[in-house]
Amino acid sequence: MSMNNIHRLLITSILLAIKYNEDDFYSNTHYAKIGGISMQELNTLEEEFIEGLKWNVWVDQELYEKYHSYLKHYQSLVVKEIK
Repeated sequence: MSMNNIHRLLITSILLAIKYNEDDFYSNTHYAKIGGISMQELNTLEEEFIEGLKWNVWVDQELYEKYHSYLKHYQSLVVKEIK
């Protein structure tokens, strides 16, 4: 996994989360510009990501809290490294 892969994973997951949770959202072109990738690439990433999830984007509370805890722990490690 490289920083480019993580970047693409992050922008794609943010895009899907916004589309799932919001009725009104910007176009993929907008998010592609923000993410610094082409719209075609973002469209492909979105398609591959959602198909990888088998179109199941619902996350139950327990799983959400588990990964939220992991991310907070990871964040604390990164902040310590930066200092």
